[in-house]
Amino acid sequence: MGEGSVFRCMEPGLLRAPVHPVDRARQLPPDAGGDDEGSRGDGGQGDEGQRIEEMAALVRELVADPLVAEAVAVASPPLAQTVRRVTGVTGVTGCAGGLRANDLRRAVRALAGYRLRMAARATPFGLMAGVAPVRFAARPDETTARWGAAHRRGVRPDRAWLRGLVHGLERRPAVLRRLRVAVNDLAFVRGDRLVLPYVPQTDAAERDGGPAVREVSVRCTPAVRAVLDWARTPVRGGELAERLGARFPGVPRPGIEAMLSQLVSRQLLLSELHPPLETADPLEHMGQVLGNVPREDVPEADALRALGAELAAYAARPVGQGAPAHAAVCARMRELRDGERPLQVDLALDAEVWLPPVVAQEAEAAAGLLWRLSATEPGPAPLRGYHTAFLDRYGTGRLVPVTELLDADTGLGPPGGYRCPPGPRTAPVPAADPERDRALAALAQEALLAGRREVVLDDGHPLLTRFARDEGRPPESAELCAQLLSASPERLAAGDFRLVLVGGSAQAGAMAGRFAYLLPAQARERVRRLARSAGPAPTEALRVQVSVPPGLARGGNVAQVPRWLDALLPVASFPGCDPAEGPGHRGGDDTGDRAEPVAATLHDLVVGADTEALYLLHATTGRRVAPAFFHVLNPQWQAPNAVRFLRDVAECGVRRLAWWDWAGAGVLPCLPRVRYGRTVLAPASWRPDDALRDRQAPYGRWSAALEAWRERLRVPHRIRVGTADRYLELDLHHPAHRRLLRQELARRPHTLVQEAPTEAGCPDGWLSGPDGPHRAEVILPLVARRREADRPVVRAPRVRRRDIDAHQPQLPGGDWLFATLHCSAERHDEILADHLPHLVAALPEPVDRWFFLRYHDVEGPHLRLRFHGPAAALSTQLLPRLHQFAASLRRARLVRRLALDTYDPELERYGGPEAMPAAERVFHADSLATLEQLRLLRRSSTEPDPLLLAAAGQVAMARAFFRDVPGAGATGPGWAAWLLDTLAKDPEPHRRFRNRLREALAVIDPGGGRGWPVGAPDGAALREAWARRDEAVAAYGRCLRELGPGAWCTPTGALASLLHLHHNRFAGVDRAAERASQAVARAAVQAHVDRIRQGR
Repeated sequence: MGEGSVFRCMEPGLLRAPVHPVDRARQLPPDAGGDDEGSRGDGGQGDEGQRIEEMAALVRELVADPLVAEAVAVASPPLAQTVRRVTGVTGVTGCAGGLRANDLRRAVRALAGYRLRMAARATPFGLMAGVAPVRFAARPDETTARWGAAHRRGVRPDRAWLRGLVHGLERRPAVLRRLRVAVNDLAFVRGDRLVLPYVPQTDAAERDGGPAVREVSVRCTPAVRAVLDWARTPVRGGELAERLGARFPGVPRPGIEAMLSQLVSRQLLLSELHPPLETADPLEHMGQVLGNVPREDVPEADALRALGAELAAYAARPVGQGAPAHAAVCARMRELRDGERPLQVDLALDAEVWLPPVVAQEAEAAAGLLWRLSATEPGPAPLRGYHTAFLDRYGTGRLVPVTELLDADTGLGPPGGYRCPPGPRTAPVPAADPERDRALAALAQEALLAGRREVVLDDGHPLLTRFARDEGRPPESAELCAQLLSASPERLAAGDFRLVLVGGSAQAGAMAGRFAYLLPAQARERVRRLARSAGPAPTEALRVQVSVPPGLARGGNVAQVPRWLDALLPVASFPGCDPAEGPGHRGGDDTGDRAEPVAATLHDLVVGADTEALYLLHATTGRRVAPAFFHVLNPQWQAPNAVRFLRDVAECGVRRLAWWDWAGAGVLPCLPRVRYGRTVLAPASWRPDDALRDRQAPYGRWSAALEAWRERLRVPHRIRVGTADRYLELDLHHPAHRRLLRQELARRPHTLVQEAPTEAGCPDGWLSGPDGPHRAEVILPLVARRREADRPVVRAPRVRRRDIDAHQPQLPGGDWLFATLHCSAERHDEILADHLPHLVAALPEPVDRWFFLRYHDVEGPHLRLRFHGPAAALSTQLLPRLHQFAASLRRARLVRRLALDTYDPELERYGGPEAMPAAERVFHADSLATLEQLRLLRRSSTEPDPLLLAAAGQVAMARAFFRDVPGAGATGPGWAAWLLDTLAKDPEPHRRFRNRLREALAVIDPGGGRGWPVGAPDGAALREAWARRDEAVAAYGRCLRELGPGAWCTPTGALASLLHLHHNRFAGVDRAAERASQAVARAAVQAHVDRIRQGR
């Protein structure tokens, strides 16, 4: 698609491929699928001993290849132990190592699945499939595809094993004395408890299979509070114990150390012994930290230091010849800490791949189409309603600390659907799109009725003309993962290929992150530069790389990625030290061109909102913050709410790229392949029927049902079964493959069956080695082209930490009384015009200001009344009168209920604490003027259009606000120019205004002579109310200008808010009506200015 594409494909990409050629999948023994209860009833096999010996022979045959044996040992230690017993390595005597038939049956099935995986699944996993860098050739004739035999291991300690080892060491008092510790940044005090809402599991907890701990807490004693004060920044455990001993001399030292050990064990205190996820060598990190501890206190230190050399020796052995070394290393590691899989092994493929430019162009076209077909509603679903709730609570001026916002007791709580921990909000329900569902169902049905297995889309296809949209802001970057099919490198260079989409990620570099350590130095540098460039420019935002320990310890194997950005945001992690050197080093890149590191913590981040989206700011610098995640770990279960929120806010206002989704049509029993150009967006798929999911059917009957199902729905013999990149590729002509299909359906009855990629009409053989062609997937990074035009401008308020901390909401019983009258919106005018004036007239004398607003939230429409005065007068004098007032309205069936609430002034929106009283006096004067205006409207038989009155109020307030500004005449650079620049022009209200020009100008009166209100019956009272409002508005404008930089907002920003609230008081919460009144006000001022310029 060239320069018109939404995305630009970048390099390096990443190759993912199984270690065995695809032909090995067809070389499984026919009985390798294992027998089952049904099959034994079919053929009447011999006695149990014979079956055991037959299956034992199958086990030996399946692991005869040393590479398979080592790969199985890495992938599944329990299965490897079974294999060793069968092959006699363990020395166990007896038939098949003394194993039972069921044990052997499960082993045969598992080994057959692994053998298939090693030949046909490209997802990296141990030694079964690996990765290599991918480049793009400048010309097609430079296309290269080389597969060698010198694959390399990457060997690191398993993160679950490491976490368990660290937890055991750091709790020892003798070790803890020498470790630096710091308070977990997620911990907070609730009542008399210190609470931690996110507790990553240890390896022992994962093995036990118990439920994840959602929250821990301890009593917040004076000693615990002292720890919170002293360990906000890193401090040595021994020093902390000494301080506590001096503060609490009656507590013995062992008791103090036991308390600190308990805080560490519950992760309320974090120690520096935990290797950061960004560190290149976790064992080296631990060795450096433990170097401060006497050898007698940590006898494991020498073994840990030696372990690094043993890992390196195992990594250096030829792949397929390392099973004994692997077993020896794992045994040594289990001496330090028991664990099923103490070692994490990855595979670097000996492959060189240069793809032709046309592959990049094809990826750009496919990604652009998927984005155009994606939902037009921007941002993650949980934040859409949350954004509205934020605006309702805080408005557009307030900046709220992330931790405060996500706490249900102090803020809004987490968005609906967040789980770590769950909050009170319900998860959003996906919006239905019946029209799209019908179109997709028709598309599938028409293809299948016509006997076509494929739907081919092009830019003129009716589906695209109806549903593809170009509006919205695309994501900064993304990744496509696709199986690449072509007959040969030559055919690939000629453009004869298929890309079959498998999945992807929302951040360029994320799918390569965990494998970066495997790549050659130059490739690592290219990935690093890609990661740094795939986001906002430094002048636009502060990009921070977020690092958090996963909820499940083994998830750390996926989340350990290099530090690629200058700013690191560790969450629930020890904060470390200088990022350049020493213990706590968080693994910065090794190229030496990093900018000065920026300190960032969760407590530095604040949340704001405009009318379009939520955004993050760095409270210290005031810069917009763009969080980045360079791994593909799912944050729904594997990260605390705060981290998931950061990830979601990063996509707020962005129209996300989504994969092909059949939506409601996905329930059909079969669906066609969908192709766009050379890219298969979705493979053909089928849903197995009840007969195929029947676990109890004899194998013969099940096999007949399979053939009948295949014939009825025209299912090919080469299929995939599974989800995304977790699949088995099967050939249903092969007996073992058929049995594996049955076992998969028995385990996952609702598994979808898909065609194998080679069914898409393109042979595969472009990536071939000495033993034959290999399956290959490529990860293709993408960045958005339309970056400047699509990026919204965040007009954030000025950030000052003291301003963020200055908010003191006013609870009932103080100097403010905030009451809500809940009633239907249709009753608002009647209450305001006919009833509220009586309460206002009877206000106690000490009440110096009051105001009202109309509102509509989850509790429905209501009126908000706020009164200011001495607390005693509000409680003893006003509250009883308010009670009587509400009771009379309730008897008259005008209101449902009265409620008291907390007044939280919008300090950021109206200039801060010094300006807020002046702003409230404007609210007071505007409320009185509005009541008088509504009263006259309800009594006047010649009332003008309320749209004109709303516009008149806005014009009058703008004139008054600029009264004392030099050069602010009707045609000067002041109020008229500001209003014309600020208020939007709306064609329909403008047309109505032109048709009633004389009447509109008389009412709106831009010249300031006071039109309709002056001459109306009883207009004197309204004239006085408007004059008092003019004085209050002018005084407020002077106050903001005198405060200058000390004001929390700009004067004109505050004026825009005043006009918004004036419309709310007079006309209600309808935003469309507000835009219409603003358009009429603008048109009247434009007409007035034009007349003056023309001398009329």
